[in-house]
Amino acid sequence: MSPNYLNLSDYLAIAAAVTDLDLQTLTDSSRLDLADSALHAPEASFGGEEFYPDFVDKPSSSSDWSKTTL
Repeated sequence: MSPNYLNLSDYLAIAAAVTDLDLQTLTDSSRLDLADSALHAPEASFGGEEFYPDFVDKPSSSSDWSKTTL
């Protein structure tokens, strides 16, 4: 069973709920390119081989990247 990864729309929905800001404000004031990169890091692979094959490693890579998107 593969994990269900968050995407950019999930990120924006969570950010809107947590900050009580509208989506337009979030998209205008956020580095969405960095957020999108951070969201894709846990599922990164090359030549069919995952960079983070163990589930326990996936959240740590995501949390490291997410520190740069806030």
